[in-house]
Amino acid sequence: MEKTDLDLSDVNAIKVNSEESQQLVSGTNDEMMLALQKKGIEYVIMTNKTDVTMLVKDKIYSITLPNRQIYDTTGVGDIFCSAFTCTMLKEKDFLWALCFAGGAAQAALESNHVGLQKIPKKGTIQTNASYFYNLVKFRDL
Repeated sequence: MEKTDLDLSDVNAIKVNSEESQQLVSGTNDEMMLALQKKGIEYVIMTNKTDVTMLVKDKIYSITLPNRQIYDTTGVGDIFCSAFTCTMLKEKDFLWALCFAGGAAQAALESNHVGLQKIPKKGTIQTNASYFYNLVKFRDL
């Protein structure tokens, strides 16, 4: 990874980890999320292993995936992003989309599968998403 200056003005949502965001902006995690938001991004999601935070307007929402022994993480970020995007397009509810994406990632991690076999079933995702929805933490920024 290397520092880059991207035009993010037409980007509605982004998911980055700390290392990725440091290549776009600088500061603490909160400062980086704010800096990305100032570039025009409405939904800024930052992941750090089991911690997932999302900045929307002036609030940070967070969920924590259960800390379990992980078999394989390959593709989990893709599963998270696609679940978030599809849920946002269908439901237009960013909080449910965050929880649904977290539920999909959790189900994929718990599957102990690799590759495409890791893509979880909708029922498992919904169960996990409902769990996360009841545990979302939020704070003003």
